[in-house]
Amino acid sequence: LSAAARELGVTASQVSKAITRLEKQLNVTLLTRGSSGVEPSTEALRVIPLLEEVAARLRDARRTRAPETAVLALAGPSYVIGGVSSAVARALPEMRIRVMQLAPAAIRGSAGDNIFDAAFVVGEKLALESWVSEPVGELLHSLFAPPVVAARMGPQPVDVERVRRERFVLPTNHTGGKFVTLDDGCPLPPAERLAGHEAQTLALALDLAIAGEQVVFGPVAAALGRVMAGQLVPIAVNGWSSSETLHVLMNVDRISSRVRRTLLDEGRRFVTQMRPDSRPSLQRPAK
Repeated sequence: LSAAARELGVTASQVSKAITRLEKQLNVTLLTRGSSGVEPSTEALRVIPLLEEVAARLRDARRTRAPETAVLALAGPSYVIGGVSSAVARALPEMRIRVMQLAPAAIRGSAGDNIFDAAFVVGEKLALESWVSEPVGELLHSLFAPPVVAARMGPQPVDVERVRRERFVLPTNHTGGKFVTLDDGCPLPPAERLAGHEAQTLALALDLAIAGEQVVFGPVAAALGRVMAGQLVPIAVNGWSSSETLHVLMNVDRISSRVRRTLLDEGRRFVTQMRPDSRPSLQRPAK
């Protein structure tokens, strides 16, 4: 018993108690005491090969069982989550990443439902129990126009009065049985714009602006692909400077400190990549 205890790194008393429990489970006497000390009983000699086979199979099962992979559920607006989630997946190869595209308003409304573990959300800081919201930088917003519209608007930066003469693709949503215009953060209020097409998502608005030769206001991150493809041009407007803070919203009860650091690092890296000075095609002329 003492030798077994030393090999297992436990006390002899623990070994003795384990044997007693096994005897009760098998309803046999495994050890007997004789003149030469403690010995396996006749019944023990019969069952020992069976027990060794069971133990071997358990060890094999532990070795071959696929480890459970932790899942990290991420949410964010389409223009953020697409790039960030790929970077997070590369940084955390041991995890399965579940990605959801949700508008900022939807993220704020569903955070308490625990359908995601962390989210990238723009706008005001969100305060919820068990959640932390940490800013990682500012996402620049801009006015965008197809090249033909940008050309007729003239040299940049353009005056606000010139912008008023162009049709805007307006953000809209259906609620309460009617369509309402949403606030997209543009310095020019919707009531002062020349209404053009309407779209429920920013991606649709950008495509409608290209097709209809109209202008649209939104995050640089959302329009970047179309700008790089030459389909849209960022328009500098006198007196306009607009941005929103990108926050990483995290449930501290469900993610580790390493995951938190990764999310913050990738959020900051994304913001840096969206800066005008990192993309020559997005640099604006001096006012």
